[in-house]
Amino acid sequence: KAAEQLSLSARLASNAKERCEEEKEKEKESEEKEAAEAKERIDEVIAEKEDVKGKLGQSQAQIASVVKDLNVAKSRCNELAKESTAAEEEKSRLMESLAVAKKEAAEAKKQAADACAHMASVGGRKGGVNSEFTMEQMETQVKVLKGRLACNVCNERDKEVILLRCRHMFCRPCVDKNIKNRSRKCPGCGQRFDMKDVGDVWL
Repeated sequence: KAAEQLSLSARLASNAKERCEEEKEKEKESEEKEAAEAKERIDEVIAEKEDVKGKLGQSQAQIASVVKDLNVAKSRCNELAKESTAAEEEKSRLMESLAVAKKEAAEAKKQAADACAHMASVGGRKGGVNSEFTMEQMETQVKVLKGRLACNVCNERDKEVILLRCRHMFCRPCVDKNIKNRSRKCPGCGQRFDMKDVGDVWL
C-alpha cells in the first residue's frame, strides 16, 4: 500500500512538473509575443519620428525660401520707391529747365521784335541811309540767337538734351558719342554724369 501511495505521489509530482513546464512555456511564448509586438510598435514610432523629422526639415526649408523671397520682394520695393523718387526729381528738374528755355526763347523773341522795330524806325527816319547797317545788326542778332541754340561742341546741330547735374545743353549725337567712348564728362564743365542724368529738351 505504501508503494502505491509513493507511485501515485510520483505521478502527481510528474504531472505537476509537466503542467508547470507547460505554463512556463506558454508564459515564455506570451512574453516573446508581447516583446515582438512592443518591438514593432517601437519601430513604428521610430519610423513616424523620422517621417516627422523629414517633414519638419522640408517645412523649415520652405520657410527659409519664403523668407528669402520676402526679403527679395522687400528689396525690390525699396528700389522701385527710390526709382520713383528719382523719376519725380528728374521730372521736376526737366520742368525747371523747360521753364528756363521758354523764358530765354521769350526774351530772344522780344529782342528780335525790338530789333525789327528799331530797323523800321531808323529806315523811316533816314530814308534807308543806314538800312544796310541795320540789316547787319539784325543778322548779328539772329546769328547770336542761333549760336545760343546751337550745340557748343559741334556748332552744327541744335541743342536737344540737357545734363541735369550741371544744366548744360548739347545735341544728342555729341552726348551719345561721349557715352559711347565711356567719357561721361560734360564737354562744357567736365563734371561727370550718368545715363539717368541725360534729359530731353524741346526749344
